[in-house]
Amino acid sequence: MNNKYFEILNAIKDPFDIKDINQIKNYNSALSFNEQKILNGLDNIADRVQELKKNDKNIFNKSLNQIIKNTSTYLVEIMNEIIIVIKNDNIKSEFWWKPYIYKLHKVFKIISKEDRLIYIGIGLVVFSIIIYFIEISS
Repeated sequence: MNNKYFEILNAIKDPFDIKDINQIKNYNSALSFNEQKILNGLDNIADRVQELKKNDKNIFNKSLNQIIKNTSTYLVEIMNEIIIVIKNDNIKSEFWWKPYIYKLHKVFKIISKEDRLIYIGIGLVVFSIIIYFIEISS
């Protein structure tokens, strides 16, 4: 790399705090053609990785097998975390309902973490179908 690049970096205290488009132009002018080509390639790779990450979280892009595995995994994780919250009895308050409100708040936090809500919905639908079959068979 040439010295102009280091001069620009030294002039800016935080090189990642880019507030002006002219700073970006200064960075580009300090880079050689090959360095710019490599930087553009890395930008494209980073954009593609971000896009794949975003698409990976979308439930419509998952196979049925993966949805079933995720549902069972998330439901087991949720049950384990809720059991830990319920067993936690060190909450003391002057009002009788405060520990219950705290636990309910923690349970809602556990349920709404990440993309668990869709898997809870799937679990509830499966559970209701099972209950329906039990009901009509008796």
